[in-house]
This record gives sequence, C-alpha cells and structure tokens, in this order.
Amino acid sequence: MDNSDFLLLLVDDEPKNIQLLGSILSEAGYGIAFATSAEGAIEALRNNSIDLVLLDIMMPETSGFELCQKIKANEDTKDLPIIFISANSDRENIVHGFEMGGQDYISKPFNHQELLKRVETQLQLVAQRKSLDQLNKNLEAQVRKRTGELNNEVLRNKELKVKFETIFRKSPIGIVILNRETMGVVDCNQRFLDIFGFSDYMVENGDFVLENMFEDRELFHKIIRHFDPLITDIEMLSLTGEIRHIHLNAEPVELADINAYIMLLQDTTTECTLKLENEVLELTSRIDVLTQISNRRDLEEKLSNQIYRFERNQKSFVVIIGDIDNFKRVNDTYGHDAGDLVLRKVAEVLSESLRKQDMVGRWGGEEFLAILPDTNIHGGQRVAEKLRQCLSATEYIYKNNRLEITMTFGLAVYEKQGQTVDEVVKQADTALYCGKRRGKNCVMIPDLYNTKGVEK
Repeated sequence: MDNSDFLLLLVDDEPKNIQLLGSILSEAGYGIAFATSAEGAIEALRNNSIDLVLLDIMMPETSGFELCQKIKANEDTKDLPIIFISANSDRENIVHGFEMGGQDYISKPFNHQELLKRVETQLQLVAQRKSLDQLNKNLEAQVRKRTGELNNEVLRNKELKVKFETIFRKSPIGIVILNRETMGVVDCNQRFLDIFGFSDYMVENGDFVLENMFEDRELFHKIIRHFDPLITDIEMLSLTGEIRHIHLNAEPVELADINAYIMLLQDTTTECTLKLENEVLELTSRIDVLTQISNRRDLEEKLSNQIYRFERNQKSFVVIIGDIDNFKRVNDTYGHDAGDLVLRKVAEVLSESLRKQDMVGRWGGEEFLAILPDTNIHGGQRVAEKLRQCLSATEYIYKNNRLEITMTFGLAVYEKQGQTVDEVVKQADTALYCGKRRGKNCVMIPDLYNTKGVEK
C-alpha cells in the first residue's frame, strides 16, 4: 500500500494541532488537506477526494460530533471513515463518538506510532472496501445484465449457464440464489460454501436450510418478503456455529419459472474482529496489570481532561496522592508476593471507598493517585481521611501473617487558571512527603504542611 495514494483531511480549530498532526502524517508519506472549521471541512470534502478524516471534537460553532453527523448524512461521504481525536477520553464521550459514526477514537496526548498504526489500519480497510465495492459493482452489473438477457431459460439452458459460471463460480464474494416460495437454495458459488463451511454435497442433497444460518430468524423472513433491493449488515452462522459478520446485498429476480432472490454476501468478519481488537488494545493500554485499575498514562489523560473541564465551568478539583507506609519492609520481610497482595488490596479498598464520580489509579510503585471532580480542598481532606481510615481498618493476611498497612496522603487543589498537571501533582507530592516526615499515616494539605495534618 503506497501512502502517497491517500489524501487525509485534518479538521481542528487550533492551527498548532493541525501542524503537529500534519508533520507526523506527511513524514509518513500521506497527502494532507486541512480545515479549521466545519464549513471549511465540508468545502474540502466537496473539492477533494478524501480517504480519511481526522476530526477534533471540541470546535466552536459546530462540534466534531455535529460535523460527523453531516458527513454521514451526505450520500457522497457517508462511507468515509472518521477518526476522532480529543483530549476528552471519558467512556461516554468515546461511545458517543462511535454512535455518531466514527470508526476510531484517539485520545490526546497520543503516541505517534499508535496514531500512524491506527491511520494505517483504517486506510487498509478503505483500500479493501474500494476494491470489494468495485468488484461488487462489476458483479452486480454483470448479474443484472445476464439476468435480463437470459430471461426464462437462464437456469435451464446449460450453454448460457456455463458462460455465467465464470463470474458466478470465481467471484470473491459469496453468491446464493434462493427460491422465495420454497426458501430452498437453487444454487450457490464456492465462495459462499467457503465462508460458511458447507460442501457441494450438502447443497445438492438439501442438507442445510438458509434460514437456520441467520442469527436473527425474523430478519431472514423480513428479507424474503422485501420486494426492493436491500443492502444491510447482518450476522450469520457457519456450519460450526461460528458467527460471521456479513455485508448483504440482496435483490429479488425472476429466473425461468422461479421467483428467486439473489444474495451477494461479503464476509466482513476480519474487519469487525480488527475493530474489536483495537478497542481491547486501547482499554488494556490504560489499565495497570497488577491492580486492574487505571495506570499512569490513563490518569495523566484524566487529569488533562479535568483541566479542560475547569476551563469550561471553573469548578475546582482535588488531586490526592497516597503512598503505602513502610512498603519496602513488607517486601523485604515477606517477599514480593506479599507486596503484590497488598497493592491489589489497597487498589480494591480505594476503588470501593471513593465516590462514584471520583477516579483512582496506580501512579507508580506503591503510590496511588485519586482525582476528585467538583471538589474543594476541605472536601478532598474529608475524602482522604475516609480513605486513610478504611485502609487502616482493612485486614491484610499473607500466609497466616497479619500485615499492618497504613497510608500517608498528600492533597492539592486545582482552582486557578493556568496551572499545569505537573504543578498540581507536585503540590500533592510535596504535601505527601511532609506527612512522611511527620510520622506517616496522616493526611496533609498544601500550605499547611508546616503546621497542620489530620493525624492518625
């Protein structure tokens, strides 16, 4: 696949974002077009043959989601793949992006190699889809042409059928001809048999019923009753019961004395599996393997999202960093398996003790970080003290040994425009280590760590 054959449209109201994306993608050999507004994007789509759109969500006047709807509503651009790029990685936002018709979702800040791989994946699908669409169109045209020419003798006349077989038998798309009255299979090609695992013998002896291959039987009868050409995506079952994702193009025809239905079936299972694998990869890249909560990368993105949120509604949020006291002693005394048990238990207690809107993850080593949206420093202090008490009251048993586990917490509040993620985390970290110096197992607040802590 030659990258120079593809033209990508970058849509973002921030020129610096376009410049960054454009430099990465142009270095990879892709052609680049750009727009800083929804209107400019529509104009670019009208005047260029775009293969893929990378679309920012938060834009003035018309959001990325609204622009996506307009693109999908246009007959000429409805099949154009769209990758959303946004600093907002909330699950609801991601799901909404897919509901609007997006094919992928990349969260800022992004990894350059990950970006290029996701773009390459979508463009591979574009190339495959173009090839299959063209083949499908050619095949449909030839099938219709032959159907009109062969009239009532099409299936009976052996000589004409042989000529038709070249297209029918060698097509990379599955073809099945169905009798609409008996619902029996009149004929099918080899690709159809390969997709679903059937043999010629089974077809000739009527050993399978097409209706049984539909995951949704009601959909099968709806298709059979449909008198107009139909294009849709469905799920069908193979001989072994495996679900196959199928792009169906069906049309009723009159063949000889048979009231028939021709179905063209394109197997898209690989594309659907690839999409699922990408979603799983995205999820696992944000989870700490040991504790099964957010990892540092995910927490950093959530912190950035909270800053964007603050810029919109001016509501402060609190960052809590907790460090397990004397954790090295646990590892040295009982071994790393005991340390892993403690880390998993602490993660469980923190997750269960926080409020529904709060977020927690493993920051690194024995440090955990929690984010408390719409919270001031005093509210954060109360939450941190609750966490400290819950952790102290929890039993930690390793090989019949009861481990005494406590945690020291440092807090910081984001309430001033212009602060950075690093600054607010550093404030919480400084408060944490002040608590360590004061004897551990306490909660410390910024600007007060020389005079006050919530002690054990």
